Formats: sequence, C-alpha cells, structure tokens
Amino acid sequence: MAFSSKAATKQTIAACFRYSGAAALRKKLSGGNCVILSYGRVTQSHPFECGVYTPKTGISLGTFENHIKHMAKSCKILSLAEIIRRYVASEPYPKRSVAITLDHAWSDNFEFALPILKKYKVQATLFIAAQLVGKDGTFWTERAAHAAIQIKKRRNSLVQAFPEESMPPEAKFIISLLLSDPRAAIYAELVISNLLNLPPERLQVVLHFFEELAEEPWQGNRSWATWQEVREMVSSGHIDIGSLGDSDFNLNALDQDMLDAEIELPRSAIQKEIGMLPEMFAYPNGFFDENIIRKVSKAGYSGAFTLLPGFADFSSNTWTMPRVRIYQGLSDSISELECLLSGFF
Repeated sequence: MAFSSKAATKQTIAACFRYSGAAALRKKLSGGNCVILSYGRVTQSHPFECGVYTPKTGISLGTFENHIKHMAKSCKILSLAEIIRRYVASEPYPKRSVAITLDHAWSDNFEFALPILKKYKVQATLFIAAQLVGKDGTFWTERAAHAAIQIKKRRNSLVQAFPEESMPPEAKFIISLLLSDPRAAIYAELVISNLLNLPPERLQVVLHFFEELAEEPWQGNRSWATWQEVREMVSSGHIDIGSLGDSDFNLNALDQDMLDAEIELPRSAIQKEIGMLPEMFAYPNGFFDENIIRKVSKAGYSGAFTLLPGFADFSSNTWTMPRVRIYQGLSDSISELECLLSGFF
C-alpha cells in the first residue's frame, strides 16, 4: 500500500508539472532540444518479478511500449549518426528530438523490444559487447545482484560467522552492508557499486566468493542475444549497431593493453558478424576519462556516449555525448517521461 501511495504521489507531481506548462518553460529557458535515452533490459512484466535484480537496468514491456508509442507520435526520432552530423555541422536539432538506444544486446531486446520498434516504425541503436553476444549465462552485475539478494536472506547467520578467513579483501564491504541492513533494491545497488572498479580477474574472485556465500548461484536462462538475432535486428531496418566494448568491462579498471583491446577489437568482430563497422561507442557503465576518450577517438569511431544526463546540444564534444538512463521506477508514466524529455533529469 505504501508503494502505491508513493507511486501515485510521484505521478501526480509529474502530471501537474506537465500540464502547468512548466516543462515547456524549462525547455524554452534552457534551449535544449535533443535528448538521447538509454534503455537496458525489456522484461515481460516488472523486472524484479522477472528475476532481474540489477537496479536501474530494466523496464517492463508495457512501459517500454507506452514510451515508444508516445515518442513516435510526439517527438522527432533521430539516429545517433544524424545527431553527430548535426552537432559537427552546428545545425540545430528539430524541436523535441529524441534518440533511442539499448545497451548490452539482451535476448529480451530481440524478443520484446524489436517488435515494439517495428510496430511504431521507430529507429534505435543497440550497443553490444561483442564477446558476450551468444554466450550462455548473464552479465556480471546480474550475478552480483542475485548473490546479494540471497546473501541478505542469510544475514543473521552470516553476521555471526564473520569474519570469514577466505574472504577476499575486496569483499569485506559486505560485512558493513549486512550490519546496516538496507532494503533489497538499495542493497544490490551498493554491492554492484563496490565492485565496479575492480580489475576483471579480481572481480571474478569476489563474485565466486559471493556466490558461495549465497548458496544459490544464478541459474537463469541465457541472457544474451545470439549473433543471428543481432543480424535479424539489423536487417529489420529498425536497429543500428554500436560498440559497448569487447566484454563490457569498466574501462577505468583495465591496464593499457586490455583497454586497447576493449576499444579496438569489437569493431572487427562486429564487422565480421554483421558486415559493417560500428560507428558509435558507448562507455561501459558510463565510465571514462581523458585517456579513454583519446583512445576511442583514435579507434575509428565517429562519436561516443556517456550515461551523464543532459541535452545532446549542450555536449562539450562528440566524445562525451550525454544519455539519460531509463528504468522502471524512474519514468513509469508518460508524465514522468515528459519530465525527462523536458530536461528534468
């Protein structure tokens, strides 16, 4: 009941904002006209109900369709290539311009998102990590979130058992988290945030330790789309392909050789599988620095995209283009979506 009341209050505020004219005033004052949206998983119902525990990564099929239907009718939907072209040429964007992106090439992007894009004749860009396409299993954040939820269920017995001699140093934060006992959604998010900057080999060590503590490792269905599904998405005419690195590791956590490989290898891998080079790059998890920007700009891409919210026409350059992350709970209603399109990120 408390959740329904909170959601109703949120929607009421958003509706008041929309119909009061404040959204139009905000955009007029700011001058922003183009917003790039970043979607992740598209699940049949609420992501949590579908076993997707990673926070801020999923949206229900119903909400996704409502978003696409609304934007198809009320916005000018541009490709990322068109956004970069206009930016470089200092050519204004049409009013209410929007670009739609999907990250990670989840199998549900093929099963659920693609039919909606076809239905409303909408173009989107799918950012993929080449080495993950067609693989069994799921992304490490999903494994971490699942383990975190299971560990939380064992809180009382684990708190009494700690400290665990075999615990990796990078995993010790879990003790204070269990003692503070935050609610499940925040708990999973905090676990993931503590792991983001670990080098890949240490990340796997900590994940393995957490899955042993959980006593119930992730055993879901295949999460990734196959290359054949990616090819079908491209041939539909509604999907362009961009790169999310080779394995979707946080680029800040890699040594220089691994960083070069993460940025450069996916171009040839994607070209081999779909017959065309990806022109756009998205920084995995949104992390980047000047060194990463320099390497991406030299690797043959035309532009790169962050997860920093903002209008595309206010970006400082084509290598740090902003994107607004969309997920269940942030913009479930059209009024809430309009808030984001109007610049209240």
